[in-house]
Amino acid sequence: MVVSTFLSRVLSWQRKGEMGELQEQLSILRQRIARIDEKYAGFAAPSRPLNPAPTRPLVEDLELVLTGGEVETKFGRHFETEKLYEHHRHHGSADIGALADLPHDLLETISDGSVLNVPPE
Repeated sequence: MVVSTFLSRVLSWQRKGEMGELQEQLSILRQRIARIDEKYAGFAAPSRPLNPAPTRPLVEDLELVLTGGEVETKFGRHFETEKLYEHHRHHGSADIGALADLPHDLLETISDGSVLNVPPE
């Protein structure tokens, strides 16, 4: 049997610690690969890739699923959508309803005065 012959030669190489049988082992491996190649030679390769590269979704496809649209800013084009959450909902560990308790001048403070007097609603 080829497998037992192969294993006995590998074990022999390990016992002796010699590299002289390496070429013979490579020859046996090449023969095994050739037999495998012959076995599958009659099968045709798939006509299409098994996992085709994903295509980028079109904006029109997104608009069918999400509300919103494509907008362009000085940084480029992107799809923009809006999601409104109920007051009792959580975003992670933050209570969205607690945002209503924020001071009315918070945006003025963090925007260096460019957004004035906008109460959270």
